[in-house]
Amino acid sequence: MRVKTKNGNIVIPLLIFLFIAATILYLSKFFNQSQADVETAIDSHYEGFGTIALSAKMDPAQKWTAHTNSTYKYKVHFPKQWVGTQIDSKKEPPDVVEKFLSNKVKLKVTVTKNVEIPYYIKPTTFGNNSFYYYQDTNYFKTAVTKKNNLYYLVELTQDNYFSSPQEYRAVFFQILKNWELLN
Repeated sequence: MRVKTKNGNIVIPLLIFLFIAATILYLSKFFNQSQADVETAIDSHYEGFGTIALSAKMDPAQKWTAHTNSTYKYKVHFPKQWVGTQIDSKKEPPDVVEKFLSNKVKLKVTVTKNVEIPYYIKPTTFGNNSFYYYQDTNYFKTAVTKKNNLYYLVELTQDNYFSSPQEYRAVFFQILKNWELLN
């Protein structure tokens, strides 16, 4: 049995099929783009909430390790995760030691014979030592102490390593509190 069709009868189903296919294609692109826009908006709105600060992996101060410099008689404690080391040890100042974790955080100790401390900065006691704490920004902190005509500059720099400015300051204060000048 053969079905007879007129020339105009096939065009209407074909047009309906093409219309439905085009509609599905348009809607799928529309919803995919809308989903991407929503994800972008969420990511930019909650930028700080979606990441965990690297400092969250840092050990408590009781488990920190130490670097001892027997030439200039000091010991500095720092998180053991700060594995990078750069030492420019000399018998004459300046002497530099750095501990860091990539470019995110760096602890630098410089021993030198000269440091200009602003006259308006008063010493602050941290642990057993008095420091002149004179640089305090969200990315850079500096304190200096003096013993036997040598200045010990302790610097801590960071690039979004800590979860907050308060945590950054607390870690720096912990470094200063545990600082040891040896005999």
